[in-house]
This record gives sequence, structure tokens and C-alpha cells, in this order.
Amino acid sequence: MSHEVKGRKFKITDAELNIKTIIMRDAAIRDEVELLDMGFTPAKRAIIEAKRVVLYNVKPDTYYMERVVEKRIARDDQDAIVEAAATKMRQRFLNAFPNNEGKQRLAGDAFSQLDSLKLTVAARVLASHAEDNLSALGGVHITIVTIQELRDEVTLLEEAIVLYDKEKGFRSQAAVDRVAAGNDLYDDLTFLAQVGKSVWDGVNTAKYDDYVINPTSGSTTQTKSGTINMGQVLAPDVTISDADVHVLAINESLDSMYQLYFSHYMPDGQLAPPALPPTMIPINSTVNHRAGEYGYDSQNTVLVLEGMGPGNADWVIQVLG
Repeated sequence: MSHEVKGRKFKITDAELNIKTIIMRDAAIRDEVELLDMGFTPAKRAIIEAKRVVLYNVKPDTYYMERVVEKRIARDDQDAIVEAAATKMRQRFLNAFPNNEGKQRLAGDAFSQLDSLKLTVAARVLASHAEDNLSALGGVHITIVTIQELRDEVTLLEEAIVLYDKEKGFRSQAAVDRVAAGNDLYDDLTFLAQVGKSVWDGVNTAKYDDYVINPTSGSTTQTKSGTINMGQVLAPDVTISDADVHVLAINESLDSMYQLYFSHYMPDGQLAPPALPPTMIPINSTVNHRAGEYGYDSQNTVLVLEGMGPGNADWVIQVLG
């Protein structure tokens, strides 16, 4: 697995790229005469600003994740309603034919282990069998009304599934759009950075620094990577020497997230709750913090990752010394 976020050409966050672009844009205005001699024109500066606005206008992943979670909760709630109604009808169907193995097979298997989509199919099949045998089911209180009620609840679940899948699609597309916009901006920004640094290298350190894109000055001393499942907790084998060390947390997934925090092992061998709220690492993104900002306290602390789902997240941790 690559140590780069899939599709991304830069290792800073979108927010950091936006801020850095503003800094370099203002520096380019200040240094317009010097840059013009190197081929960087005001028109090129305007293009960079326009591309920055495009990236800024792509909503962050947290916006889409909130909507995905909302639709998933709605789907799960409706799933529970359908499962309860179908289970009740199945049991009544079985009670109507206690000594008829063939009829009992029509009731199908229990619904508790089915995912939402399979549940809709199984519930509709049960409703059809119940309608076919309606004349024998009056004694167990299965009527055409209760059959239709079940079908109506299944329809609501099908609609909830569609809405959930649509939101996941919107989220994935936004991630693609975000990467494309960021890369497009980064390509032009690196050209400006090269020009600006060449103008001020050895002349003015402060102005030179305005054109340095990557905010982390240290080199990569440790890199670990892997995959984390939803709900899984793991501690990568990295050593953090002090609170000022940078931890670069990368999420290479397009459909899943994880969170990061520091903890320590309690006497029973369990990880203690984090001292600070965990930091979410959104899909297809890079988050860069000082270790102290994650909750690092001493050399006894442990870096912890927790999978937040909805699927598996490909993670990379780089410790920058």
C-alpha cells in the first residue's frame, strides 16, 4: 500500500492547502515585480485563486458523513420495524400449519441474520405465501390488511435503503471532486512555490518561507500502515518521543473513517479512555498535528486508532521527528 493518500498529490489537509494558497497569493501580490521577471504573471495568480475557490466550495467530508449516518439510522430503524412485523407473521404462519412440513417451509428462515436488502426480499416472499394461503390463516389473525401492512413497511425500508445508498454515492463523488480540485490547485501552487523560492533563496528567509508548502519541517522517522475495521481498536508500533513531534495521520479509504488518540495501558491490560476527544481522520484525507494536540502526555502513552466505519479504512501513520 502506498504511503500517499490515494489520488492525492499533497500531504497536507485541504484546509491547510487553502490557507497556504491564501498566504502564497498575498505573497505573490507583494512580490509581483520579482515574480514577473521569472514568468509568473498576475493572470497565473488569478487562476490559482479561482482554483482555490473551487476547492473551498467542495463541502468537507464531515458534512456528507453526517448525512450518511442520518440515512443509515433511518434505514436501521425501518429494518427493525420490518423484521419485527415479518417475524410476527412468520410465527403465526407456522402456528397455522403445525403438522404440515411443506407449508412450514413456506414461512422461510428466521429474519434476524439478514441484511436490509435480503430482509425486503424475504418479507415480500412471506407476504405472497400468506396471501396464497389466506383462507387458512384467519384463525391466526393474518388477514389481507396485515399482509398489506407488512408490504407497506417493506416499501418504506426499500426507500430508506435507496436514500442511504444515494448519500453514500454523494459522499464518494464529493471525495473524488475534492481530490481533483486539490490536485489541480496543488499543481499550480507548486509552480508558484518554485518560482518564489528561487527568487528569495539566500536573499530573504521570511519571504522564502512564504513559498514553502509543506508545514512540517522534520523528516519522516517512522511509518506504519494497515487496515482497520469498524469498531476495531489497535495501537500501531510507533514511538513518540515528545509532545512536539508531528504525527501525520493518513486515510487512504474512499468510504470509511478512523479516529486517533493517545491512551495508556491500565493494570488490567486494557487501554484507558483518551485524555482528549479523539481526532477523526476523514475519508481520503491527511491530518497533521503535534503529538501534544492528540493528547500525548509522556513516554508511557500509546498511540491508538479506532475504526469508525462504515467499512474498512486503510491507514498510514507517519511520525515526523
